[in-house]
Amino acid sequence: MSVIPNIVNWYGGKVKLARQIISVMPEHDHYVEVFMGGAAVFFAKPKVARNVLNDLNGNLVNLYAQVRDNFEALAEKIYWTLYSRTEYRKFYKLHQRDYEGIDDITRAMMYLFLVRANFNSRIGLGFSASIESNSANFNIALIERLKLAKEKLESVVIENRTFAEIIPKYDVDDAFLYLDPPYWVTMSEKGYYEKVMSELQHLDLHYRLKNCKAPWLLSYDDVPEVVDLYKDFNIQRLSVSYSYGSKKSKTKKCDELLVANFKMKKPQLDIFDENVRFEEVPDEERDAAEIHIKLKHEQEYEDQLAKEKENARPKRVIAEPDQPDLFAD
Repeated sequence: MSVIPNIVNWYGGKVKLARQIISVMPEHDHYVEVFMGGAAVFFAKPKVARNVLNDLNGNLVNLYAQVRDNFEALAEKIYWTLYSRTEYRKFYKLHQRDYEGIDDITRAMMYLFLVRANFNSRIGLGFSASIESNSANFNIALIERLKLAKEKLESVVIENRTFAEIIPKYDVDDAFLYLDPPYWVTMSEKGYYEKVMSELQHLDLHYRLKNCKAPWLLSYDDVPEVVDLYKDFNIQRLSVSYSYGSKKSKTKKCDELLVANFKMKKPQLDIFDENVRFEEVPDEERDAAEIHIKLKHEQEYEDQLAKEKENARPKRVIAEPDQPDLFAD
């Protein structure tokens, strides 16, 4: 497996779990990634005969397209761009104006600068720099990474459509769809994605996948709502623990659900995967998730009724006492 470094980091990206996700995929010659984001899975898997990457984020799509089609011109702009707070502020103002009047190659360079200058590519959190980094090497190393990405992106179709358009378009016999949508929890935790999904869109995604004939694999955050929504499909859980902090003194555990409309193999784990755990999601947990959601909906309904009752209650009006007429005879 030829692993190519990612162009950008992405919130919810699958860098740490890409190999395990790829190991459960069925054989295919036509690969479609519906929500590419950082495209960690695509860059980690073997390239097949036909490959499609899609995302609703037009700036991200333009970046990948320029790496594929105009690498030399993009690399030159990156080389001569100083990694500084001044450039960050200038590019961020243009980003807020949707890069009005900026050509696509320059736009790609500016957007790449912004996503790499922010934690998890969350534009708007402020300029990020380390006293241990070398800004000159930043540009040179990045160009080398983009060169590898360009080779992988050759002949790849890059789309800028909604999942509602992409799924039916590529629901054909020889295609395999991989989907890594925005996390469910980001509906209430704002600022993680430039393009978020509403609850209705999450439900619409489920409806379209339920009726999809092509094999598909879906990765999602591990919440009861997702378990309940996809309880009729095959569900596995991958857990990964990793260290973070200045001295790697803290540990965080993240759970990821893999859902498929085919019988998944057990993910391949090796001696380097001591911090990765795998389990099938049992029927008992699916039933518990269904009960949890029903109770949640009932509580929401009761809260709404109480609110409507409160709003319908006549407001008590306190009459002011009569004031004496100071000018009366």
